[in-house]
Amino acid sequence: MFEFVASPVLPTYGGAEVNQRTRLAGLALAISAAVVASSVSAGCSSAPPRPPSATTPTAVAPTPSGTTTSASTPATPAVTGLALGKMIFETGNDNAGPIPTTRGIPTIKINACKNCHGANAKGGKPLPGPDIRGSVLQPDFDEAKFARAVTSGVDDAGKKLHNQMPRFSATPEDTDALWLYLNSLK
Repeated sequence: MFEFVASPVLPTYGGAEVNQRTRLAGLALAISAAVVASSVSAGCSSAPPRPPSATTPTAVAPTPSGTTTSASTPATPAVTGLALGKMIFETGNDNAGPIPTTRGIPTIKINACKNCHGANAKGGKPLPGPDIRGSVLQPDFDEAKFARAVTSGVDDAGKKLHNQMPRFSATPEDTDALWLYLNSLK
């Protein structure tokens, strides 16, 4: 591709004499700049990010029948059970991110249960959320009544909860996990 000339100085190039090292250094610099420019423009795409999937493709391999299959690696495992309940209580997030609310205190940026009910669920300060440990809620609340309270704002007797209580758009898995966590607190 490149032809090396024994002479340290090549004939004039654009009106000036250019030696071979200078010419090769300029070529290397131009290639490097092109690589950097393409990397930057690829990173500045205006396409929205792809949502996470359950598996991430890692390779394509032919099968004995001649078709190709994609080998996959599992995505980060989802938090479940007691750990999910604790995460929801402390952060207001489930595996998909912040759990949306339909109403409640608008000034709380993170609708974590602990913000109103206290770090130990025994009652909140500065906001006066009641004690919501499982030992206090039972026998009046069961799992279904608890889920209804969290998502619809209706207590065990069918009365509306205080209007400051957020109504969470939580999944049944979320409310089950939160109930499990609250029942683990003493």
